[in-house]
Parts: sequence; structure tokens; C-alpha cells
Amino acid sequence: MTGTAAPSTKRQQVRNRKITEAEETQFLADFNDLAEQIDALINDQPGADDLDNLLHWFGQMQSLCSTLAHYEARADALFNLSQFQAIANNEIPEIDWKRIGRSSTLTTNYVAGLYWDRYVAWKRLHNLMNLTKTIFENTRTLIATVREEKKSQLQTVNNQNQPR
Repeated sequence: MTGTAAPSTKRQQVRNRKITEAEETQFLADFNDLAEQIDALINDQPGADDLDNLLHWFGQMQSLCSTLAHYEARADALFNLSQFQAIANNEIPEIDWKRIGRSSTLTTNYVAGLYWDRYVAWKRLHNLMNLTKTIFENTRTLIATVREEKKSQLQTVNNQNQPR
């Protein structure tokens, strides 16, 4: 195996990987800033009667959601690192391990309590990803409906202007 560290060495590298307080603070600030931008944009969606602004808004949402996908992955990795480190560095007392048993859900919930700010950032971004998917689907349908309605109105006007 040239060029790859042995599995135990990789585990040791992850175990020893330290996120500095400054890095974590910056990550969390970036995550929260992006979430606030998306929340603000969601609350500022133009009505269906303003197709030009709706298309502009849709483009802004697409741009932010591209960034959101990247940030959500980073937040997920940060929380997963927290889980691994909590286990590898024995941050969970033996008595609690007995209560947790072999439950990954209970382990995740326990670590979420230890690193709640990382967990909240990841969960918020994850939920925003799901919400924006729904918003995109609904907005695409709305845009198509408005376009069809305008086309139908134009056809009606053209038909009324035709000599009989």
C-alpha cells in the first residue's frame, strides 16, 4: 500500500485532528450567516403575478442553495468528527455507555448534547436543504402555471381579435 496510511494510522490522525476554537467559531458563524440569508430570501419571495422578480428570486435561491449544499456537508463532517472524537477520546463515561448500549441513535443524541452548537448548525442546514427542495419544486410548478396562464390569455385575446 504505497501512498496510503495504515487504517490505525488514519484513525489516529482523525482522533488527533483538532478543530481550533477559532476555526469552529468561524465555521459556525459562516453556517449561521448562510442560514439567515436563506431564511430572509424565503420570507421575501415575490408573488406569482410578478414573474420577472420571481425568476430573479429563483436565481438567487439557486445560487445560495449551491453554497448551502457545500456548507451542509461541512457541518455534517464537523458533527461526525465530534462523534468520532467523543468515542475515541472516551468523552462518554462508562455508566452512560451502559445506558446507550449499541444504539447509534442514543450515541448521536448523547454527542449532540456534548456538541450541541455543531449539531444545531448541521441540523439547521440539513432542514434548510429539505425545505429548499420543496420550495424549488413548488416554485417551478408556479412559474410553469403562470406561463401557461399568460399563454392561454394571449391566445384568448388573439382569438377574440380574429375576424369572424
